[in-house]
Amino acid sequence: DTIRYSLTADPVQEAKAGRQLLEFMGLRERKGLDLIACPSCGRADIDVIEVAKAVTHELEARNLPIQVAVMGCVVNGPGEAREADLGIAAGKHKGHLFIKGKINKGCARG
Repeated sequence: DTIRYSLTADPVQEAKAGRQLLEFMGLRERKGLDLIACPSCGRADIDVIEVAKAVTHELEARNLPIQVAVMGCVVNGPGEAREADLGIAAGKHKGHLFIKGKINKGCARG
């Protein structure tokens, strides 16, 4: 059987998106980075897109089976970040780093 997933992008991205679709549907075992990020809305206190890109850049090539949450506000951030293997929940002047559900460190933004 064949599945075709068309994107207006490089064919390498099409293959990657197709694998992700199968993983999300539970038809393929998930391997490597599973990044969860909040939508870039008015509540975000950090540039979620840039942080998510940096996380992806640093971790994707390592092929670690890890779920990372990048959350930009205090509304959904702590809950989502707590559920991931590694989570960032950012606030206006401060954020928290969660590791396996526990706050590992609070840090001020500077």
